[in-house]
Amino acid sequence: MEEKKPIKSKYHNYDILIYIVLIVLAYFLGVNVYSNTGGVYGSDRTVFAIVGILVGFFVATITYEIGKLIFGKISSLNLISINIFGLTFKRVDGKLKFCFEKLENYGGKTVMACKKVDRSLPVLYFLGGSIFTIIAFVGLIFLGIYLTNYLNDGIYQYIFYMASCVALIVILLNMVPFYAGALLDGFVLRLITSKENKEAYFHYIYNLGELNKSNGSLLLYTSDSIDDFFTSKAYFQNYYYYLLNNDVEKAKEVLQKCIEIIDLFEDDEIKFIQAEHLYYLIMENKLEEAQDYYSGLDSSLRRKISNGKKQYFKTSILIPSMIEVNYDNFEYLMAKYEHSKFNYLPLLKDIETKMMEDSFDKIRSYQVEWFTKESDI
Repeated sequence: MEEKKPIKSKYHNYDILIYIVLIVLAYFLGVNVYSNTGGVYGSDRTVFAIVGILVGFFVATITYEIGKLIFGKISSLNLISINIFGLTFKRVDGKLKFCFEKLENYGGKTVMACKKVDRSLPVLYFLGGSIFTIIAFVGLIFLGIYLTNYLNDGIYQYIFYMASCVALIVILLNMVPFYAGALLDGFVLRLITSKENKEAYFHYIYNLGELNKSNGSLLLYTSDSIDDFFTSKAYFQNYYYYLLNNDVEKAKEVLQKCIEIIDLFEDDEIKFIQAEHLYYLIMENKLEEAQDYYSGLDSSLRRKISNGKKQYFKTSILIPSMIEVNYDNFEYLMAKYEHSKFNYLPLLKDIETKMMEDSFDKIRSYQVEWFTKESDI
């Protein structure tokens, strides 16, 4: 079967344009500051410029995320996670835990949840990163001026000016009102000016907080219109709501609806929804349909599934067992499973464990002879 083109989120339309504009702006800002130094620092000027850029990027990323955290707490939001260059603090079951995770966004990401769905718009939370970063870099500029006068050396002022230009780019990137490949503040602020998206957003982040509690309780999202960024995200959480309430048929109905509106989701969500849909096709013995569906997925997603990526593993283990039958691949995935730690969201741990066990039971019933080779799964 001919491979289909990857399904992409419709919100990718502005990605390249945004980055081109920001790069051009960064160039002209940099040239202006760079040229203003004249020949004072000679060849060392380039080295100082690089130092300023690195200082600006690292400090701006840190201050932006800390600012969101501070103003989020002022807005009575609860921290879910804060990731700065992979150094991550996550709140799980009310306890703050430290771990290393992959880089998020351009280097930092803070996620906070509201305590109630029916609350006012926390504008401070979305503007907090920018406000705190501006305050920090105004302070740096004044520090540079002081050091210049005190030490009679303008290099500090030059470095801090260059750093402040980078900080401005970081702020502008976060406040761009379009999707820039990540869920940044300006894009969220623009979307939640509409009542429907605002209600959906608060519903969505409230449920995010509940998913991080073993005793959490999701709220069902009901709306006649599922046709935008946050309405689709809030609606997808109904999938988990029904699974937690042991209504698998309703959960599959939600998943099918999400397949129909799949371009409203972000790329990672699209891949996850497709993998979940494939899981149910196989579990329902619709093997021919599952084969066609799997063959039609884009190659990058097929690779992730066949390699046993953790978020897809319950589907991954079914592929070499029932779709592209291959005992060696099955053995490879089993070895990976035995040495992997699956960190499910606390509220979903029992559900995901049960679905994994169902995958193994399905394989046992379909490939009986394999279990003369394997003592157990």
